[in-house]
Amino acid sequence: MGVKIVDLPSDKHNALGGTRRALVNTFNYCRGYVYRLEVFKVTLEFMLKAVDAELDGMKEEIEREKKQAAAKKARDAKLAKAAAEKQANKEKALAAREEQLGDSE
Repeated sequence: MGVKIVDLPSDKHNALGGTRRALVNTFNYCRGYVYRLEVFKVTLEFMLKAVDAELDGMKEEIEREKKQAAAKKARDAKLAKAAAEKQANKEKALAAREEQLGDSE
């Protein structure tokens, strides 16, 4: 009977391109031949390991980027707070200076 493309999980956005069709065709080509099916299986297992490794790497990169973004956000907040404090101190000093000048008149 074989496998039909409708038997596979759907790919609504066509992310796999022609891969689904190629998998179905290859499986159906290998059916009935032990050696061909074994080679096909070993190839798929290899690719699955490669996909898992790639996903792990991508997840690590995403986590690293999230940590960097959080550190930048904290650093930016600290700098903004320091700038606001500096501005407030300038305004206080200016107000004190104006008060001093007003008292001396």
